[in-house]
Amino acid sequence: MTCGAQPVLADLVRLIDCHDRSNRARGQQRTYAVTFTEAASELGVCLSTIQRMIANGAIPVVSLDTVKVRTPGKRSKRIRRADLAAYVDSLAPSS
Repeated sequence: MTCGAQPVLADLVRLIDCHDRSNRARGQQRTYAVTFTEAASELGVCLSTIQRMIANGAIPVVSLDTVKVRTPGKRSKRIRRADLAAYVDSLAPSS
């Protein structure tokens, strides 16, 4: 899928399911929020597409307090998996 191309709902669902199975196979735990890069990977789009979706309000972002040595108190932005799922659901054609 190229940057800027509109993903098809079935492709998005397949990619997310595949990503989840791959993580479980490696013993990785599923997180409740993902980075912008992880969201782009799961949806099969490029990072700039995710950033555009966020800027347009299509996908909400949450800020998490993180403990960082270089920048203490800096908030880290993430996308909740539930919000990614809601976005994918919104792509489904209504009948």
